[in-house]
Amino acid sequence: IHNDLGWCNVIGQKAPEPSVVPYTFALIIELIVCFALRGAVQNVLKKEEEKENTNEPDPQ
Repeated sequence: IHNDLGWCNVIGQKAPEPSVVPYTFALIIELIVCFALRGAVQNVLKKEEEKENTNEPDPQ
């Protein structure tokens, strides 16, 4: 272990700023996937509901 500060060249340097672009793309892709799955589930539920409504006789 070296305690000499001369061995470390990171001291005094500014850390690089993290890029926001990958996180933005990840968020956009996640939203696209969520809305696609939501649409698929709603279509299946709508078809099941229509099937149930056509099988039931109208109460009059």
